[in-house]
Amino acid sequence: MKKKLLVSITLLACACICANAQSPKLSPPPQDKGLPYTKSARPRALEAIKGTTAIFVGGRYAYINGYKVRLDTKDILRSEAVLQNEKLFVPEAFASLITQKEFNPKPIPKDLITIADKWVYEVERTTVSLPASVETIMVDDKKYFSAADLAKSVGKQVLQTKRGLLLISDKTIDYKGENDKMLDDCVVTLFDTPEKLADPDIATEYIPSLKAQGKWTNYVKVTPEQQKILDGPETKWKMTPESEFDYTGFNQKLLGSAVPPPGVYPRILFSVADIPMLYNRIAGNKVGQKSLIEVEYLLKHSWWDASTSDGRIFQKLASGDFASLEWAPAGQIPNAPPSNIPHLFKGEVPGIHTLLG
Repeated sequence: MKKKLLVSITLLACACICANAQSPKLSPPPQDKGLPYTKSARPRALEAIKGTTAIFVGGRYAYINGYKVRLDTKDILRSEAVLQNEKLFVPEAFASLITQKEFNPKPIPKDLITIADKWVYEVERTTVSLPASVETIMVDDKKYFSAADLAKSVGKQVLQTKRGLLLISDKTIDYKGENDKMLDDCVVTLFDTPEKLADPDIATEYIPSLKAQGKWTNYVKVTPEQQKILDGPETKWKMTPESEFDYTGFNQKLLGSAVPPPGVYPRILFSVADIPMLYNRIAGNKVGQKSLIEVEYLLKHSWWDASTSDGRIFQKLASGDFASLEWAPAGQIPNAPPSNIPHLFKGEVPGIHTLLG
């Protein structure tokens, strides 16, 4: 049995090596040419929309003078901009951010400045009475209004592209993305979220591995009707109302401490207050004790040892010194795989900013 298993594993490994050897060698795109999904894409996009309020169809966020803000502060997962009758509609909660004369977002905490490019800024909002000239619609029992209508009613300039990007400004809008697809793609990717790409075709055009793979329609037959359904609005599944939730037998204490306020980390699976409890739980059983010994040994000989390469990188990451963390091309890395073996970082390697971002 063991011999058969060993032979199977060997054959599988050989098949993988042969498949990799025959696959095309893909190099990452240059990081300084303003291409979407590279280090220079974001600053180029923000430069293109500076001085405006930018909203994109399907997006849950807007950019005001380069600051990322939510369209709605209550339903942050479903409040997306909607395109209807060639007008872009947004939640009523966004109205005051269009009519206001000054934009003063709350500053990002100093200890979190390193993730400023991912920060969602908060700003005070007030209730605005919409003029009769502003068209409104109802989306999931929530009132939405035409952002362009409201902007025009207070004397602002408006520009809406065929793609669904709406720009609002007090001054004349000079947006060069309409004649520069690559720049326009960079701007659109600003509205990506972890759950959904603003325009999935952008990724398949600029990310080498996805471009080589091609669109899924190259491999699957799809009718125009089916494609229309896929490109249309997402299915809205019926949710169980909170009034019908049954907590019988549920031990709330097992969830740990209360959710910390925004800006406090860790916060996803546990909080800082839970760390002592987690440590005691691990240290209180034999498997956990053995794991702690192994982990502490490995860390002492790697990340915690500043004389090692891992330790030097960890020290730079911990101190926020990212400037010198550029990785050398394959072939210049000590103990790198031979050039005849496919390597993840073949060719010019993006900086650690890209890998972490």
